[in-house]
Amino acid sequence: MTLRYVSSILSKVVDCLAPSVTNMLSRGKEVTIGVFGYPEHIISEPLSPKELEEIIFKNCIPYDPIEAVLQQETIIFLGDFISSDYHNAVFDGMLRLRIGWIIQAMKNELSKMQRDQVLHELAPHEVKELVIQVLKDEDENRTPLNKRQLEGALNRVPPDFYSKVYTILDKAQGGISVRGKTIPKLPTVQELSATEKNFAIRVEEFLSNITMPEYRQMVVEMLMVISTIFERNPELQFGDCLNLDDLIQDAFTLRHQDELQQGEEVKTSQEENDKSFAVSDTNYVCHKTNSFYHLRPEGPRGSTSYMAKAAVNRLLKEGVHYDSRTCTIS
Repeated sequence: MTLRYVSSILSKVVDCLAPSVTNMLSRGKEVTIGVFGYPEHIISEPLSPKELEEIIFKNCIPYDPIEAVLQQETIIFLGDFISSDYHNAVFDGMLRLRIGWIIQAMKNELSKMQRDQVLHELAPHEVKELVIQVLKDEDENRTPLNKRQLEGALNRVPPDFYSKVYTILDKAQGGISVRGKTIPKLPTVQELSATEKNFAIRVEEFLSNITMPEYRQMVVEMLMVISTIFERNPELQFGDCLNLDDLIQDAFTLRHQDELQQGEEVKTSQEENDKSFAVSDTNYVCHKTNSFYHLRPEGPRGSTSYMAKAAVNRLLKEGVHYDSRTCTIS
């Protein structure tokens, strides 16, 4: 830790930093620099070593000086992995490599492993091993909450996710909103196609207001559920703005009602209670101890079931709107 701290204060920069970033960009990725929970700088084109140095120290030093060095190490490792035929598949579904969020995933992994060390105390080769460990995600004992924290921190999405969001957007007359940010239907679907990268980038920008990895993942899951509903019922559409926060709140409420009816108690350890937090000042449902985060997606009482019920209820509450483009008379 001392060596990393001194290196950051002295503004030391590792070799091959710029080529590592270029490796990621050349494979269709974007890279963001910044400490988790604080502003990030998006890199979408190759930069000189001097430009990278300025971005890293500007976005790390004020919030966590040690990360100015740790993020450089992580960039080097990611650049090596993505250029390797053996490892590059682990980047599937990750359009934007958010270095601070990946480091947060590594911290969560250490906590799950109940190791006494903190990330900044690990030797570089141990950090490298941890990077590939979180990217490969081969732990079969991972809990649903752990899984959501990991996938959300990695910003990894399912196959065809962006094209599915495009279909949803095309069927949401008032656009889609989450955490106070809206992606409008028009002119988005007029200017962009479902498969072009610029639309995927627009979706990632839309999701960037979400500050909790597990909540981001919950939003991704909700979008996938809505996509399935539209695939099975192509004639339906939302007449107003599709507010994902409201839908997730509805799903949480349905789960809570089931718990009350079954006489269940939400069991959460004291340690989790100590770590829990709610974003009360924005009235969004962001609480780690909510039992919904611990649900597996599958099953009659899985998270997918509650999300589907919430979405259908919302469609019925609005009054069913039909998409005239898919309605036919036989």
